[in-house]
Parts: sequence; C-alpha cells; structure tokens
Amino acid sequence: MASLARTRPVWFCALAFLLVACSQTPREAAQRYVDRGDEYAEQGLYREAIIEYLNAVQRDLNYAFARERLGDAYLAVNEGLSARDQFLRAADLLPDDSDLQVKAGGVLLLMRDFGQARALADRVLQRDPTHVKALVLKANALAGLEALDSALRLMRDVIELQPGQSELYTNLGGLELTGDQPAEAEAAFKRAIELAPQSSGAHAALGNFYWATGRLEEAERAFLQAVAQQPPDLVAYRAIATFYISERRPGPAERYVKAVAELSGELDDELMVADFYVLTGRKAEGLALLDNLATRPAGYGKARPRSAGLAYSEGRRQEAHQILDEVLAREPRNGGALFLKARFSLLEGNRQGAFGLAHAAVAAEPGLIQALFLLGQMYAADGDHFQAVQSYRKVLELNPFAAPARIELSRALLAQGASDSSREYADIAIKTAPRDHATRVALTRALLERGDLQKADTEIAQLLQQYPESPAVMSLMGSLSFAQKDFRTARQWLSRSFQRDPASLDTLTGLVALDLASRDPAGARQRVEAALRADENNVRLLLLAARTYRATGMPFASEKALSRAVDLDPSNFDAFSMLGQLYYDHGELSRGRTVFEGILRERPRAVAAHTMLAVILERQGLKDEAIGHYRAALDIDSEAAVAANNLAWLYVESARNVDEAIILARTAKKRLPEQAQVSDTLGWAYYRTERATVLQLALGYLQEAVDQDPGNPVYRYHLGAVLARSGKTADARAQLEEALKLSADFQGAAETRRILAGLQ
Repeated sequence: MASLARTRPVWFCALAFLLVACSQTPREAAQRYVDRGDEYAEQGLYREAIIEYLNAVQRDLNYAFARERLGDAYLAVNEGLSARDQFLRAADLLPDDSDLQVKAGGVLLLMRDFGQARALADRVLQRDPTHVKALVLKANALAGLEALDSALRLMRDVIELQPGQSELYTNLGGLELTGDQPAEAEAAFKRAIELAPQSSGAHAALGNFYWATGRLEEAERAFLQAVAQQPPDLVAYRAIATFYISERRPGPAERYVKAVAELSGELDDELMVADFYVLTGRKAEGLALLDNLATRPAGYGKARPRSAGLAYSEGRRQEAHQILDEVLAREPRNGGALFLKARFSLLEGNRQGAFGLAHAAVAAEPGLIQALFLLGQMYAADGDHFQAVQSYRKVLELNPFAAPARIELSRALLAQGASDSSREYADIAIKTAPRDHATRVALTRALLERGDLQKADTEIAQLLQQYPESPAVMSLMGSLSFAQKDFRTARQWLSRSFQRDPASLDTLTGLVALDLASRDPAGARQRVEAALRADENNVRLLLLAARTYRATGMPFASEKALSRAVDLDPSNFDAFSMLGQLYYDHGELSRGRTVFEGILRERPRAVAAHTMLAVILERQGLKDEAIGHYRAALDIDSEAAVAANNLAWLYVESARNVDEAIILARTAKKRLPEQAQVSDTLGWAYYRTERATVLQLALGYLQEAVDQDPGNPVYRYHLGAVLARSGKTADARAQLEEALKLSADFQGAAETRRILAGLQ
C-alpha cells in the first residue's frame, strides 16, 4: 500500500500536465515559445532564441509572427538563407500585410534575390499602387535586375508622390551612383540633407558617396556632420568608424569604435573594440577586454576563442589549443572554436583534420562565413573547384558584399572554365569594393589571369590614378603590358615596382617571364636564385624556381626545388602536382604514380590528383584502374573536363558504353571548346555508335579537330574514316594520305592503309 501511495501524486501530476497541455490551442502553445525566444533575443542570445522560435513554428506551422521573429534571429547570426525562407513563408501566410511584404522584400534584396523582391513589391502594389515603401522596394529590385533606367524612372515617380521625404532622395542618389551618374547622385544626396538637415542618415549617405568616389576630405566632413546630430545615430557612428579603420587612421577610429559599443550595448560591438585593440598593436588591452567579456555567460564562447587566436599568433600554440579545448568541453558546438581548430590544424599540416573541423564548424553554425570561406580555400587548393564554388557561393548568399569571396569565386569559376560567370562575379566585386585597394588589386590580377585585357586595362587606369605610387599597381601595369606583348613597357613598370617592393612575388614572376620571353634563361635563373638566397624557405618562391628551371631545360634542378617545397609544406598541392607532372613528362611513371597516390591519401577529393593518377595508370596499361580514378574525379566534379574526355576515349576505344562516352565528351566539349583532342573524342564517339543518323555530327566535330590541329595524323585518320563511311571518297583519300605523310607509323596507320586500299 505504501508503494501505491507514493506513486499516486506522480500520476495526478502527469494528468494535470496533460490537462493543461490539452487545454492550450496550437497558437497559445506557440506564443509561449515566442515569448521565451524574445527574452533570449533581448539578451543577445540569438542561438537560444532560434531554438525557441523553431519550437513555436513546430507547434503552429501557420503562425506568421513566429516565422518573422525566427527570420529576425537568423539575420542576427548571419544565416541569410534561413532568414529568407522564414520571411517568404511569413509573407505567404499574410499576403495582405503590406508591411510584412516590404520587410521580407528588403531581406531578399540583401540576399540579391531581386526577382522575388520585385514579386513581393508587386503583391502590395496590386492593392495599393501608391504604396511608397513598396515602390521603393520595386525600384531597388529593378536596379538589381540591371533595369536601371526603369528603376530611376520609378524612383523619380515616387518622389513626385512624396516630394518632401529626405529618405527618397537618399535612395535615388544610391541608384544614380550605381548607374555611373555621380553628378546627379551628389545632387540627390545634397537635396536629402536640405530636406532633413538634422538627419544623420542623410549626412552619412553623402559621406559614403564621397568615399566611394575618392573624395576623402569631403567624406570625412560629411561623416562628422552625421555623428554631430542628436540624438546619436548608431548607423552614423558605424559608418565613420569603418571609414577611419579602412583609411588606416586608428587614432580617430578608436573614439567611434568605442562609441558604437556604448550606444548599442551589444556584445558583438564590445568584441569589436577588443578586435580593434589587437589589430592596432595594443594586444595587452585587447586581451584584458576579452578576459573581462569572457566572465559573462553570453561572452565566454565568443571571447575565449579570440584569446586563443591571439595566443596562437604570438607563438603560444599549446596555450591556444588548451583554451579551445576548454571552450569545446563546455560548448561542443561552438562554431568559432571549431573554426579556429580547423585553421590551426591546417597551419600545422593536418589537412584532413582541418577539413573535418571546418565541416563541424559549419554544421554547428551554418552561417559561419569564416568556416565556409576556409572550406572554399581548401577545396580550391586541392583542385576541387566544383566544391570550392559551392562554398564561396554559400558565403555570398550569407553576405552578398563579401568581396574576398567574390574574388575567389571568380577564380574558381575560371578554373572550371566558366569564364562568363567568372567575369560577372569579378565585376560585382569591383562595384561593391570601389575604394578597397587590396581587393581591387586582387580582382584586377584575376582579370589578367582570365585574359580579359580590356577590362583589366580600365581597372588599372583607375587604380593608377588613385594610387600612382603603389608598387602593386605598377606590377599590374607591367603584367598588362606583358600580356599585350609590349615587353619594353612591361620591364619599365615591373622594374619600378620591384625597386619599391623587392619582396613581391608577383613582380618577380613577371620579371622572370620577361627574361624567358627575351630568350635570357640565365637571367631568369639568376633572378630566382638571388631571391632564394634571401629567402630559401619560401615555398611559393621554390615553386617559381621549379617552373623556371623546367622552362630553361633543367629538370633535375626543378625536381630539387620541388622536393624542397614538399619537405617544407607536405600539404602543398601545387608542389606535389608539379613534381608528379615532371615525373610523368620524363617517363618516370612509377615515381609519378607514387606522388599522386600520396596526395590522394591526404586529400581523397583532389580532382586533379585523381585525373593525373588515371593518366599515369592508363599509360601503364592499367585501364580498369584508370577508369576508376576518372570516375572518382567525376563523382567529385561532374564537369571535370579532362577526366570526362579521357574516360570517354577509353570507353570509345574499348567499344563499351559508347552512349555514355558521348555524354562525357559533350561535357568536356562544353568546358574545353577549343581543344582539338576533345573535338576528336566527341566526333569519334559519334562515329563509333555506327548509327548513320549521327555521321554528320561526327564529321562536324572531326573536321573541327583537324582545323584546330592540322598536324595531328590521328585526327586526319579519324576524319578520313568517317568521310569514307559517308561515301565522300575523294575527300576521304585526301585526309588519309595526308595522315600518312605526317607520320608513317602513328597509332592507327595500319587501319589508315587498310581504308585507303578499300577506296582504291
């Protein structure tokens, strides 16, 4: 009986709980979680708030207010994609709520989803054609869709409806600046101030305009006017702090960095003060502030990883790891700590560990841009450009203004062969960072790498005007002149750059290329050897030396330089790849195979390593193993052109999977349209289907291969064979006879003679 008596209160409590729960509607249950989420959000604990808002949405899937709150929280932690999804769902649930439609549209503008933003604006304007905020949203969406003339007309129409609104002129000025109408833009920004002389936002907008157009003194005055207004405006203080930091003026910057933290009261802004101290060399003050912030419950997980990063930068590696281990023991899903662990692992040569930790960081915090960017860099270094592109695109979905990600995305797309997309992202990056010297230099070098000389010329002219004494800009000018084959001018610019910055590897590379182009191999070698004497452990310099030695006919010296580079940086993909290629070129297939197998043990997703190993295996007669590695490369990057072409050729030659071979060859053709080998593979694949309906296609591609490389007897043999099958005897004979003139014993010569005999 005693046992039963003890269990009854528990039963009654459970029943009471069920009765309470059952008495609540889904909306009431959801609201309880929303209220709890709001409490966390007010304390800056946005991750905890997200959990509560997600609980609310699960209780009531159609609660638009909960989804809006969830979207706000996702924005606070930089998870733009998740925020966009929640705002879109909320907007769909309340299609008649104009304010919600406009707010959701603003989020979509931030995510550069201009089409959807325009659709939400139109949803409001169908009910109320004069809704000012919806009209502004539509104008900005049209500008994003590059319908700038329509955007400007619409914005001017809005101003006619509300001629006294200062904010509308600010928006108009931004659109006119985008449309390269600086005079009109300046007039609009000044009109905004005339209408609202006490508006901090109007003065800050004028400051941003002057800054973007290089008028720095006027920009500073405008920003100072912005922060002089009352009450204090946080956006204005952020703008002037960013201005001073970007222009490398830490003295005046400090006041405003601190003011931002005081005005906002946000933990992230206090952390920015600590970051500012560290960046300006005041590490002791930065560390003291971090230690103080770490005493707060919400500050520990953000401040301690920063302390670890500072310790690591000062050479205290063991202490840095210990700090991160303590953080992760307390917060196993701390994305910042996992990201730093990944960075440290990469610096210490543990690439596999770095990959795992970076992925764990992203899994813990999907909006952690640093970890996504690091993943992109590691994939690119491994030659896995497909995955690199995906990582960089995620960064830009979260932060459309991340210029470094646009630069790297442009390069990865170029490596994939997507030159049009590469150009598009580079152009956007230039527009979003018009005054960032380092960003624009990097972007312009990417334009040169891509061969877009006209665009590069325009950018370099502007950079020279703004930074006439910059050695990096002089180096760019030299590289452009070299690409234009104006070697004399190239040498002048590169020599001037080298005098100012003798440590620049880009400039040294340009001078070495000039020596080689001028048929001065000894001069090229002397340059790199002099640089190596000054910095013998520089891996990038060793790679340049290896290329120079190889170009000047010194393979053993090249091998020595590459071996040294590999010893210094066992994770350097370029060094391994060049070493493997060197062995392959000189017939040392077994040594090359060993190198690439070693790469794949370290980096199993390295597309280039799979492809090179497959080429070596194919040359060694191990075709089935080669097919396996070509397939592995294509599993990682479905558009890996070399792997696609070579696998297609193996299928065609073995008379198996010919239809798949055509698909593979077409993939390669899309990425390498000017390569004769690819044209030949595709044409021969069509021919080997033995279907008369595709003979014309085969002829077209094979004729293209001969046009691209008329001295290759195999291509002429293939074209002749298809011409013979098509009944074009005279043309077939001409191609087959020319093939034998070019080489009497090429692979396929016997079949060429057999076809010729049949034609007789």
